[in-house]
Amino acid sequence: SKLVSIKSLGTKRAGQVTALLDFALTHEAGFTPSTVDNSTVQHRSSLVHYDVSQVEDAFLRRVALAYRQVIDVLGMERKIVTKFECQLTAHNDGHFYKVHNDNGTAGTRTRALSYVYYFHREPKGFTGGDLQIFHSRVENGFYVADKTFEIVHPLNNRIVFFQSHHQHQVLPIQCSSKAFADSRFTLNGWLRQE
Repeated sequence: SKLVSIKSLGTKRAGQVTALLDFALTHEAGFTPSTVDNSTVQHRSSLVHYDVSQVEDAFLRRVALAYRQVIDVLGMERKIVTKFECQLTAHNDGHFYKVHNDNGTAGTRTRALSYVYYFHREPKGFTGGDLQIFHSRVENGFYVADKTFEIVHPLNNRIVFFQSHHQHQVLPIQCSSKAFADSRFTLNGWLRQE
């Protein structure tokens, strides 16, 4: 089956990019350093804003509309979605997220589908930040990364979906200005299934 499903939100949605950028820039003070459940030192470096209630409703409606097509492309079983999760992440100079999956802990195991929506200022103020998604296999009861993978470039107004068990990482970001406004921004999250 296909590893990822990638969609452009289209030029008609340019206003959405502007609105999300405005929200991110006016709420910079609400971003906090990211953490991970397993507390691995230097496993992740980014900033996260968890209260996105002002922008998430319309966005999650569009994710929900894409759900059936996406799971068909990915060859997933259709199940009831029990929860949509969403957060806003900013990656700036030197930020990264090492290899992990999105449902490897007790609190995350019902996550079935992960998504990452990219947006940023134009012209783009950063390089790097590609999403590397590995074909994954079960080994000793856990999903581990295979040697094969796909690379997703963080293109403005683009969303990528993949199954939450796939190992993946965010490659390091270079942002010479170090300005928050030049960050690699994402609305990212998960769909939980029964």
